[in-house]
Amino acid sequence: MADIDAKSGHAADDNTHRILNQAMYDVAQALGHKDVKLASLH
Repeated sequence: MADIDAKSGHAADDNTHRILNQAMYDVAQALGHKDVKLASLH
């Protein structure tokens, strides 16, 4: 993530976190882990 931040800026790093967070949430839901929640963006 530091590479993304350095090359493309903090906004791109935040966007990458949002995309990965949603992807992991979607995978958990597809696998039946209904107790998983989206992580907050720090």
